[in-house]
Order: sequence, then C-alpha cells, then structure tokens
Amino acid sequence: MKFLPVASEFISEEEISVICQENREKLLEKGYEQISISEKSSYEDIAYFIITGGTERQIMQFVASREENSEIVLIVYSDNNSLAAGLEILARLSQLGRKGRIDLLDYKSFSAAESTIMNVDINLEGARIGVIGAPSDWLVASSYSAEIVKKNCNAELIEIPMDEFFGFYTSNNDATEIIVNDLTSKAKNIIEPDKEDFDKNAKVYFALKKIVDKYNLEALTIRCFDIVKIFKATGCFALSKLNDEGIIAGCEGDITAILGMLESYKRTKKIPWMANPSRLDLENNIIELAHCTVPRTLVQSYILRSHFETNLGVGIQGYFPTGKKIRLFRLGGENLKKMWQANGEIIHTGNSEKLCRTQIIIRLDDKSITELLYTPLGNHLIVEML
Repeated sequence: MKFLPVASEFISEEEISVICQENREKLLEKGYEQISISEKSSYEDIAYFIITGGTERQIMQFVASREENSEIVLIVYSDNNSLAAGLEILARLSQLGRKGRIDLLDYKSFSAAESTIMNVDINLEGARIGVIGAPSDWLVASSYSAEIVKKNCNAELIEIPMDEFFGFYTSNNDATEIIVNDLTSKAKNIIEPDKEDFDKNAKVYFALKKIVDKYNLEALTIRCFDIVKIFKATGCFALSKLNDEGIIAGCEGDITAILGMLESYKRTKKIPWMANPSRLDLENNIIELAHCTVPRTLVQSYILRSHFETNLGVGIQGYFPTGKKIRLFRLGGENLKKMWQANGEIIHTGNSEKLCRTQIIIRLDDKSITELLYTPLGNHLIVEML
C-alpha cells in the first residue's frame, strides 16, 4: 500500500524526511511505500502516515475525496503527538459512519478488545464556560454547538472572540514581577525561556483573568496556538495557574475536554489534568500521556521549558508522584452522551524530548488499552486523581 506523510506547519520538510527515514524499515516491513502529495490523486487506496499532531483537518480533507466505503488507514508512531491525532481522526470517522483503522508502527499486529464505552448523562448545573476563539482546526471530533452543550450537559457556552483576548493582552498594564517570580523561584530548573517569555506569559494570565471576571466564568478553553503565532507567547502557564485557582482552564478550544474537566472538578473537588495520549505499550497495558501545561499543585516539582511543538514561550515539565491511583476518561459521541473510562496507576514520569513536556506513564488496572485503537472518542484524555 502507498502512504502519504502528513505533518503540521510547525515542522520542516527536512524534518519530515528524517522521520520517514528513521521509520523506513518498519514501514517497508508492513508493505508501505511512500508517495508525494503531488501523486496523491493517482491512488485511491493510500494510508496516511501521521508525522505530527495538528494534522487532523488536513487528513479529513483528503478523506473527503475518497470513496465513502473505502477504509481509511492511519499510520501512527510514538512521537510528536501522532497517536493523539490518529485517535481524533478515527473518532471523527466513526461520527461520520466512515470506516477507518489505526496501524501502530511499533506493532506487527494486535487484537481488538471489547468496547466498554458507556452511555452517560452529564449535568453541569448551568455552568458558564468561556470558549475563547473557535476550537483549534485539528479538533475534528471535539467541537460541539452551544445548543448541544446546553441540552445535554446543562452548561452555557459563552463564545468570546480572540480579538477580545488580544485587546486585553496588548493593553495590559499589570505588573508581572510577582507572578513571574512565583513561577520561576519554585522551578527546579529553567532551560529555554527567558525574561521576555515569562513576562508575555504573565500577560496571557492577566488577560484571561479579565475575561473570567467580565463574563463570570467557571471554566474556559482558548484557541491557544493563535497566541503563539501572533505574539510568540504561550498559554501554558496561564492555564496552569487558573486551574490552581479553581478556574478550570483547558487548551486548544477543546470543548469536549473542558466539559470533562469541569464535570470532574464539580464531582470530586480535585483539579483534573487534560493530556494527549502519546504512546502505548500493548503487552503491559500501559499508556503514556503528555501535555505542555499542568496545574502545579498536582506535581511534586517542575522544570520550565519551551512549548514542545513550536519551541517558543513557556511550557511546564511537571513530575507527578508515582504510585498515584487515577481515573482516566473521555466524553464524546455525537451528542456528548458517551464516555470511556479506566482506572490505573502512575508508574513513571517521562522525560522524552519528542513529546509534550509533562509526561506520565500509566498502567491500567481494569481495561485493555487496545480499546482506544478501535473505539476512540477523540484525542485529549482527562486524568482524575483518586
């Protein structure tokens, strides 16, 4: 079968070539032969090698021109949020009634586990949730209308233009020193960020606080990559701090994730964490999760890094306590009426330079991790501390 490598705008053609070359033997063993984008239209039966996250909408555009009964093959590997993107795409294909499957490059074969997705009813008690900017383009299975959220979760989505955030950000006159000093003085190490990066990230926090106050929000999610593109600043610290203050805050405009986070917080009174499923160890029923932000109250210590995908701004590399019992879950389905969940234990904190900065490795106690490869509800998973 022919395959087409697909990557986000944040990676160069040279880097794409290097990754394809590094994985060449595994691809050949599975019978895959690379083609270029210019050759795509010549083949109906092609697979998509997901080089990075952020490629979901691009691949769905390719899929739109395929025969409706064709099976969409998604090749994923262990780095660069490839798995997370594959799960989001497969969830969207399922929503559309299309056939698709994930091919894990590190495994010659694997068997499906019986799906344990359950029906749920979520009641968020009239919560006001800010959606700042539209959901990120790659969240093809994680965007829901305000009407669906109101009807099925009893929550109100407050749509706030990015321009309003930009206005608060650029006009900010709040002193950043106290905020920055609190962040930096408690870090075990500072690697990439400099003073300008920290000042910009404090301004992101102040801008979000003003929006929270103006709209009386319990929670928010923001299209954070727009901040990176325009100001070379990241929202990772701001979202971390808001969560620690009890304002549940999520990344990328992901409506599904913020609903799950808020439901968890209301029910347990504990701060949850959202992250990308990044690597799977099928033999040992282990999943590795990663993201560039984490509430600092959840971790034993942290290092200050850049944001992984862009190498800009401030990311947080946190270290969770091992042996901690957790619940892992994800909302989804056509009308937010489905849930996948599993219990497990944090067995290790990762330190890979090929994943988002905070990384935890979890062994599941009661579910097979291969469920995610056949019946995913989307990308981001929610970690709830038990």
